[in-house]
Amino acid sequence: MKVAYCSRSDIGRYREINQDRYVEVQRPWGYLFAVADGFGHREGGQFASQTVIDLLKSRFAQQEPHSLQTFLSSTLDTANRIIYQRKISAFHNAMLGTTCVVLTIRSEQAFYAHIGDSRIYFFHRGKGRQLTHDHSRAQQLVDMGLITPKEAETHPQKNILTKAIGGDFVIDCDYPERPLKLSPEDKFLLCSDGFWGLVPEEQFTPVVLDNPPSEAVPILIDMALQNGGYDNITVQVITIGDSPNGENPD
Repeated sequence: MKVAYCSRSDIGRYREINQDRYVEVQRPWGYLFAVADGFGHREGGQFASQTVIDLLKSRFAQQEPHSLQTFLSSTLDTANRIIYQRKISAFHNAMLGTTCVVLTIRSEQAFYAHIGDSRIYFFHRGKGRQLTHDHSRAQQLVDMGLITPKEAETHPQKNILTKAIGGDFVIDCDYPERPLKLSPEDKFLLCSDGFWGLVPEEQFTPVVLDNPPSEAVPILIDMALQNGGYDNITVQVITIGDSPNGENPD
């Protein structure tokens, strides 16, 4: 299976440093893509996002995982322990951590993991949907029926995370119940909240659908900058190429 992809990160218009990190790994047994958005302590946030990205990259590149869920769970748990212990020992228990979305593609299937409020969108047969569920206080209020999804977009607690890597000694990431079966021309968008918080889904969907990744990504970054660029912005677009077997359920 051929996979086309492109990634880019931008510091934005107002931040002094970029705490976002991303990775692309292509090996004979598959692909791995990830976005991590560090937060809090200046050096600590960078350390957190870089640690999880480096660990995902090195482990996936070394050998083919037998179970993708076991691989992702083990890797993210290890990253969490490293970050949490460093937070205590070197950063005086400062507030710091990182979100993470990671997508693996192998044998015509996709499997992912998620913690925090970075997102994965999946585009199938011309329609897009959000695969991940934000771990944020605003999303909690939506789930409880106290505010609407529209109200959550501008809620004062929309950036308060309820889960993150490095936040506690033990983490609880989200995983799908089963892998996605991929079809030709399926697409994925991975992004930090510096992108989705500024560019509505109805605006970015046609860009993802109508352009190859190498052309879509610069357009998407520019859209976020034009809409304010208040945060670091990271975007990955992945397109499935030649025909795999099976179909993804609608």
